[in-house]
Amino acid sequence: MPLPPLRRVFSFVLLLTLLVSGCAQPVMWPVSATPTVAARSAEAAGLAELANQLAAESGLVQDLGPLVTVQPVATAGGEEKTLFVSHTHGFPPDNPSFRQRVWIHAAGPEGWEALGRVELECAEYLNEFSVKQVNMDPVDVWLTVIGGVGAHSGCLELLRWDGENLSVIISGFSSSPDAGSLTDLNGDGQLDLLLNNSDPYIFCYACGVRQYWAQLFYWDGQTLKEVTPTPLADDLPAELRAFNDRAAELAAASLFADALEQIEQAEAIAPGNAAVSWNAIWIRHHLEASREEASTSSYPLLNHVFAGDWETAFDALWDVGLTTLVSDAPIPADSAASGFEHVVGVLLAQFADTALALQPERAAIHALGAWGRFLIEPDDPAVQSGMQLAAELATEDSRYKELAKALESRPGTVAAAPASSTLPSKQTLQDRLAGEYGSKQDPARGVAVQQLETSGEPTLFAANTFGLPPQSVSASHIVSIHEAQESGWLELGREALDCVDYLDEYSLKQVSIEPTGLWLAVQGGAGAHGGCLELLRWDGQALSLVISSFNSIPDAGSVVDLNGDGQLDLLLNNSDPYIFCYACGLQLYLARFFHWDGEKLAEAAPRLLPDDRPLHLRAINSHALALAEASLYADALDEIERARVAAPSDPTVHWNALWIRHHLEVSRQLAVASPFPLLSHVFAGDWDFSFEVLWSMGPSTLFSNTPIPADSAAYGFDQTIGLLLTQYGNNALLVQPERADIHALVAWGRFLLNRDDPAVLSGLEKAADLAPGNLRIAALAAAYRERAGSRN
Repeated sequence: MPLPPLRRVFSFVLLLTLLVSGCAQPVMWPVSATPTVAARSAEAAGLAELANQLAAESGLVQDLGPLVTVQPVATAGGEEKTLFVSHTHGFPPDNPSFRQRVWIHAAGPEGWEALGRVELECAEYLNEFSVKQVNMDPVDVWLTVIGGVGAHSGCLELLRWDGENLSVIISGFSSSPDAGSLTDLNGDGQLDLLLNNSDPYIFCYACGVRQYWAQLFYWDGQTLKEVTPTPLADDLPAELRAFNDRAAELAAASLFADALEQIEQAEAIAPGNAAVSWNAIWIRHHLEASREEASTSSYPLLNHVFAGDWETAFDALWDVGLTTLVSDAPIPADSAASGFEHVVGVLLAQFADTALALQPERAAIHALGAWGRFLIEPDDPAVQSGMQLAAELATEDSRYKELAKALESRPGTVAAAPASSTLPSKQTLQDRLAGEYGSKQDPARGVAVQQLETSGEPTLFAANTFGLPPQSVSASHIVSIHEAQESGWLELGREALDCVDYLDEYSLKQVSIEPTGLWLAVQGGAGAHGGCLELLRWDGQALSLVISSFNSIPDAGSVVDLNGDGQLDLLLNNSDPYIFCYACGLQLYLARFFHWDGEKLAEAAPRLLPDDRPLHLRAINSHALALAEASLYADALDEIERARVAAPSDPTVHWNALWIRHHLEVSRQLAVASPFPLLSHVFAGDWDFSFEVLWSMGPSTLFSNTPIPADSAAYGFDQTIGLLLTQYGNNALLVQPERADIHALVAWGRFLLNRDDPAVLSGLEKAADLAPGNLRIAALAAAYRERAGSRN
């Protein structure tokens, strides 16, 4: 069902935030206080004229003021002319090919001379202070550009003017506003570059768990060189190489504390070795930053793992309590990780496997890896074997033995079924495919194999790549079907996945959609924090990808029985968590339903009834859909229930009712936990609840210069709220024009957009006319009249 175009609203509001408050302390350029002759000539040529000329060339409409900023550049003194840098800013025009621009001009007695121009690769919106001159070396002119992209992401782009060319040296992106900084990393007095590649979406942006990661660069006089822990050349002393190279291996496994011990040994041997020094800087920085994240994390257990502090992580695990850890709810409901058990399990298992390849003697790593697998699949035999090994490695610490015993005695624990001696080994198939995909002895990649449930012969298995995509054959993850025969493995079908970038060993599950085929559901990740759900079908002849869906949050959907017929259906989650920003916690829910109709997987979207159905039934159904189209879900549910009473066996009416009820229930659940329930109630169609929240803010506040208090999660998002209230309100009023509460909220939304809009008062007066006995609406109208009168 179509919804208001929110994305543009979000980006526009984030732009306004950048313009108004993104740079609280503007960085002034280092310009001499006394104007030079060249500077005066630039003034004569006209900075404003140059800005207007460049804005016109760029197709920028300057409704909100100048959209090009011109500033002088400090040079080393060898320039005959004064240089100026100009850049566009604000929101880009309605042109998909537009890029923000930066120019270098020289000012002379005869006017402006254009020397160079670049189009930025990352930033979609800038403010007037986004471009700053920095000192990377004493010869060239260096500029940093810090801006925004998308709903809340950040960009840092580094530009260089070498006297002949202006070029983009590097462009960095981060899914959070902080894309990095220029800082002196090695204390030599020269600025270096730090790009922030941290992942704030371990659970969700608002959940407060982040994995820190950065790229470090320095200028060597000719190129910008990245610093990563690397082995040393073979011609260096063996002892030095041993310490350094071991440190690099440990750092790659996020075992930063142990890596630091090794690299400091290398530093002591060769204090002047540049490679060793930079390796130490990188390792020390990631250890300190990761531990700082753990100190403020809402779920420090994972952050201790990200820092390589596995024993500290196990202490945090033990503090949860033995009974809870082995229960059906191993993560307490009041934990920030509640509901993200699978995510925690996958991360623990993956990080543990990588760390154990280098430090197999550490009991804490075995224990946390085993508990991670317990979160994924409680009956996985690797849970018990991993915990038992931890107990054997740390006999002096009784906690491991107690946890192993508790898991062993847990009701329902089963051992792995013995494999048939007549069938080929799964390991043989794994090794063969790993060799084909180039993932042998690669801790970041692997192949998982599982037996499928079939109604009889033959015995079938599914194999899938996991970790990062294969390095050979295809850039995509692969699922294949194999028959186990006494003579060996026979491949029957293979399909590349469209969406996922990374999977774990347990990402592929067999599901029961319908009995004529074997169905496989794959759930994995894509990009920085997106989620994918892909559904495949083996029909006995071919393996095919039936559906592939992406969502910008990890939860891309689920395979679930939606209509209670015992057959699984498909729910795709198309929710939007970026109403204000990902971290703000406000979400608009929207889902798509699919079911097997006997021939294909068909979408069960709200549908009109065919003309051969009774007229009164069609009228009720159509009215319900019109209400749902306007997000008036409660009223839509009342109507569709009337249709169900009239036609209890009509499948279209039944699916329409399921869709409407589901969206009402989930939207109301989100409103309960929302940081700004006023909008969440609107998304659910509960305008009366939304009006109660509005009234609780007080008429004097609602029509003040700061109508949304500074301590509100919605503070600074006036424009977004105003646009959403007017858009949703106008849609609702098309089908329910008599609703006074909707008129009142739309009027306040218009006030947020434009304090002097005449529609504010007319909307409040319309609401008062529709509800003459409602003193609160009358009070709102009076408060606005008083404000308008005081301004005249």
